[in-house]
Amino acid sequence: MMPAGLADLATRDPTDWWEASHDHVIGHSAALRDEPGSLELEQATAELIGGELHAALGREKMGFNMGGWATQLVDRAAGRVRRDHDLDALWLIHGVAAIGSYGLGDYAAERAAKVAASLPSAQPDWLGAVPAVTGGIRAIRDSYGTRLGIIAGFSYPGRAEPVTWLLDIDGGGFITIAGAGTFGSPDEAAEAWRAVVGQSADSAMPSAVDADALMFLAACVQSDQFVGGRESRSRMDNWYRAYRRLDDIVKTLSERGMELPWERTRTPRTQPVNPAPMVGEFTAWYTGRRGQAPDAEIVEEVAGEWLDCVVPGTERLISPTRTTLFRALIGDWRKPYATPGVDLLTEWVRWLGEESGLPEALIEQALGGDHG
Repeated sequence: MMPAGLADLATRDPTDWWEASHDHVIGHSAALRDEPGSLELEQATAELIGGELHAALGREKMGFNMGGWATQLVDRAAGRVRRDHDLDALWLIHGVAAIGSYGLGDYAAERAAKVAASLPSAQPDWLGAVPAVTGGIRAIRDSYGTRLGIIAGFSYPGRAEPVTWLLDIDGGGFITIAGAGTFGSPDEAAEAWRAVVGQSADSAMPSAVDADALMFLAACVQSDQFVGGRESRSRMDNWYRAYRRLDDIVKTLSERGMELPWERTRTPRTQPVNPAPMVGEFTAWYTGRRGQAPDAEIVEEVAGEWLDCVVPGTERLISPTRTTLFRALIGDWRKPYATPGVDLLTEWVRWLGEESGLPEALIEQALGGDHG
């Protein structure tokens, strides 16, 4: 017999908590109308929605289709505007339009324009306008090469001072935006990024966006983003708008003549990477170090797992996050392979660290796992 808890999950609609969740957000949207400008509305909307979703992580196990949840929130809010002339709900829709990416922002903007046409009172001129990249775009990368900060200058409607956006992209595991935020200047953003990343970023300085940064950006845009269940409040606050700002930055780079390498960064890969070169190099290094060759089958399995999962273009890079990911993946192998696979991974990471010329302290940090 299926346990009661599992039986409940099997029969329950995974989205049955959405309506109450939407009602909570809409019911607390009155404060949005106190915001004096587009940046403040965007921030308040992100925190209102992020707070609700972060709370949901603690009580729900399913239903975190983030695009679907937000789209239905817009629909319910639009219904309130049509039925009740609810201006709070209208401002919420405009807030979603400012932070939504991958079609969500355009959808919310269209709904806002449609329902606002029937309202008797006019809204502020800046309401419905969105920020644009008008300043420089710089990249800052840590010594491992798997952590990338993108620093970009934005202009917000009705605001004289520029706003600096920072996107912190972690490609050590499955590529994701690890953090995001606004700052008063590029220098402040770079300093904040170095403080978060730690030792591997101590000497990092912003520079022009290069081919490696474009590779990272393309991989991040094309990656599947899913809720793992342990996201921080800050991560949930920025879930939507970090990817909206990423969209803005990518479009601006394209307009400035810097096209991203879309085909080369698709995951899963259209063409598998041949592991033979890395297998041969590692085997020679290991044999010279240990005086005997490693188990050929285990080497091939570790190399295959590694090359299947890492961000294209970062096959020879290491990081604490990457070590943690592959220890977990290889640890789930069948019994005859898991233990020797994890043991060999340690040598694999050390080999790549030495080949990259990393200082011993960073190699040891990478071998320790977690994140630096």
